[in-house]
Amino acid sequence: VGSHRLVEEFMLLANVSVAEVIAQVVPTCAVLRRHAPPKQQLMSELEAWAETYIAVPPDCGDEAVRSIDGSSSMALQRSLHRVREVLGDEMAFQVVTLRAAKAMMNAEYFCTGGTDGGDDDGKRVLLLER
Repeated sequence: VGSHRLVEEFMLLANVSVAEVIAQVVPTCAVLRRHAPPKQQLMSELEAWAETYIAVPPDCGDEAVRSIDGSSSMALQRSLHRVREVLGDEMAFQVVTLRAAKAMMNAEYFCTGGTDGGDDDGKRVLLLER
């Protein structure tokens, strides 16, 4: 599991690095992807569900695995990784992930030279928030 996590981290860093270079080279017309924060109502329901239904192995000692943090896309991703590592049960992880997907917003593609009128400065890439 540790090697998979390491590969994921390097893939994320590579994606972010490429997006930053593209945004610097073509600052007015680079097309990037970002995720809005999760839907709060659905995320609250997921958090309550996790507290009730995630069974932590007795030898684990990590009750925090039941706590799903849905305050942002990145926090949710970290929570899901923790669930996967601690439970070690791929089927249970898939159930949690499917429930979490309902709360996630679809990715949006944006042009670095455009504005969407929102408060976001367009600097979020993947799950990293700036």
